[in-house]
Amino acid sequence: MRTAKEVLDALDEFFVTADEGEARDLWAILSALRGPDGVNGNGDHTLKVNTTGIIRAVAFPRLANLWKQGVIVIGATFTSHRRLDSISTYFSFYNHFLSHIRDAKRVLQQMHREPVVDENNKEAQLWHSLD
Repeated sequence: MRTAKEVLDALDEFFVTADEGEARDLWAILSALRGPDGVNGNGDHTLKVNTTGIIRAVAFPRLANLWKQGVIVIGATFTSHRRLDSISTYFSFYNHFLSHIRDAKRVLQQMHREPVVDENNKEAQLWHSLD
């Protein structure tokens, strides 16, 4: 596949032909790749980096690695110096969004995809706080 249209066509085909559980799992990941848009359309970059950014990095590890090296930038958020210490205390207005993040994390774990864990990897620490 070389074009966005080809990828969309493949996704469309997948969703109408795949096992319902597989389709639901992929939808869970796709739903968590965007957002949060914030209250009244005012985005919350810190929240996005600490949730969506982690899901993106785990779902697309090669892309995340290129982004971190400065090789590619497509508007995706993967890392930031503004990491939160914990996700759960931050969600008063974002419970619906958090459910998308948790669903995506569950599916990615079932696919045996997790961030690389080392003592300096804040993403890995936050990944575990997404429960």
